[in-house]
Amino acid sequence: MSAQPKPTNRSRPGALLLPAMVVAAATLTGCESGNGGAGNSAPNTGLSNLGGTAPASDLRLLSTIDPNQPLTDSVKQELAAQAALDLQSVLDGLDPSAPPSRPNASQTPAERAPTRSQPSTKLAPSAGLGALEPSNTTSALADAPALPETPREAPLPAPAPKALEAADSAWSSAAPTQTDPLLELATNMAGLLKNPSPDGSPRVADAVALAAIEAMHPGSVAELESASSGLGQRLAPDDRAALLAARQRILSKPDQANAQLVAALSKLTPSPGVKISRSALCTRVQGFGRYDAVANSTFVAGKPIRLIVYTELDQFASRPAREGDPAQANVPLGEQKSVELSQTLTLYHDGSGLQAWHRPAQRVVETTQRSRRDFYLIHQIELPATLTVGRYSLKVVVTDQTTGAVDEVNLPITITGDASALPK
Repeated sequence: MSAQPKPTNRSRPGALLLPAMVVAAATLTGCESGNGGAGNSAPNTGLSNLGGTAPASDLRLLSTIDPNQPLTDSVKQELAAQAALDLQSVLDGLDPSAPPSRPNASQTPAERAPTRSQPSTKLAPSAGLGALEPSNTTSALADAPALPETPREAPLPAPAPKALEAADSAWSSAAPTQTDPLLELATNMAGLLKNPSPDGSPRVADAVALAAIEAMHPGSVAELESASSGLGQRLAPDDRAALLAARQRILSKPDQANAQLVAALSKLTPSPGVKISRSALCTRVQGFGRYDAVANSTFVAGKPIRLIVYTELDQFASRPAREGDPAQANVPLGEQKSVELSQTLTLYHDGSGLQAWHRPAQRVVETTQRSRRDFYLIHQIELPATLTVGRYSLKVVVTDQTTGAVDEVNLPITITGDASALPK
């Protein structure tokens, strides 16, 4: 076997893919040809024969080889490169899971796309280096079609000044403006006061309208006409005048303003009913909140006990006056209000819980031209001298006959047989 020069990578890119074992196989083939080992058979051009008939590129390469002459370096490189490409084609055809072969520079980008999902069972002849002309010493990659450049978008034309002004105006009108909640509330309430309902009745009561404003900013309505009032200076003149007129009506009838507030909240927060705010055993009562309470609730047995039961009430109801009520004769009945209550007194012995004394319900009706804001009851009683020594509780029960609400309270009483136990 004659020594062959070592192949070199001069210009053909196929030599970069050449495995060492394929180079050795190509060299051995060249040695056999040079020695005339199998003169009647065509030299093996690589692994392309595994797929059947050798491709046309291989046949063209074989026609230039003299079987009686040793192979040149360039021919060996072409045969080795073709063998490497043919081997890769066999692997791509037999193993679908194998990675795609290195793209051929002579293929188009669409032809280079991997097709692993649908592998082909027919081996297409490789163009390889055998398709290159012997005189072509440049890289085949230079013949690859250039990728199209991505077109650049043309710059947008600058908007005209008028278009910018229109856009700024539209943005300004669409942007939310910050408002003063107090001014907005006062304006709305003034509008309700100025514009009555179709039937002529006010849309909102004076006290309710002004109370809403005062609740947000106390003192704003009281200082409405002042030069230092921020609300008064910002309100429209007619709105300011409507609020001032409502305030004047409230000042002229303060009790009516209170009734308006109670009526407005009655359905939202129903009254829990009549309440006994204060109750006492007294020796003298001169009026609401004016009474002399007993210094000690201890009394000597064997003597009658004379007392006044004083009771203050809250949250009682008023109803329209009707026939039979103690109304004023010179005032129309429809302009009067009545409060109707009843009170029951019962004395219980604390030790046994037995009833020791009882006063049946006493009905009380008071009629006035305006609804009352305070109410009190006084009942003169006399406890019997037969009460035995011990502790007692006087239960006071008040019933609002208009609503049916009931409240009660217990007043302690002590009966002693020793007069020295009484305070001096």
